[in-house]
Amino acid sequence: MLAAGRASRFGDVKLLAEWRGRPLIRHVIDSVERVCGVRSVLVTGHAGTQVHAAAAPLAGFLVHNDDYDAGIGRSVATGVAAVAAVADGILLVLGDQPRVDSAHLARLAACWRDAPDRPVATGYAGTAGVPAVFPPALFPALCRLQGDRGAQGILAQCPDCRVIDCDAAAADIDRPADLAALARDCP
Repeated sequence: MLAAGRASRFGDVKLLAEWRGRPLIRHVIDSVERVCGVRSVLVTGHAGTQVHAAAAPLAGFLVHNDDYDAGIGRSVATGVAAVAAVADGILLVLGDQPRVDSAHLARLAACWRDAPDRPVATGYAGTAGVPAVFPPALFPALCRLQGDRGAQGILAQCPDCRVIDCDAAAADIDRPADLAALARDCP
């Protein structure tokens, strides 16, 4: 779970903003932990102490990205590098997609288990992106990510990538207005 960015467009620590009475990050953690349990990893960076406090208790573990200002690519690379030696696959989830539920994440994981050498992405808004499950063959590419480039480019280069639609993944939170709209649409 990526929770490391500055969220400069939001103007505050967006993952601490409340939706449905809890911090946004807690919604994402709960969904991920229902699927991954103690194998969950939270990657923090900016405001890491506060995000970790809002995330507690964690079933899995915490990885801190000291170089979070380098962009989302560095956060992905930090998280993947922390578990690559022991992981059979990596489910990559963004901390600002609170409407993505555990049922969708479980569908991604089940599809990946059927063919664990192929990635599985989430389809929304005409694209294939995260949440997504990556097989070990893609770990090196994930570890090389830098800047504001996330994993979507890697998925786009995989002709064997399977896609499971989830319109709820399109609702990420970048600005306070996005959170207000989410609260209106999904009280």
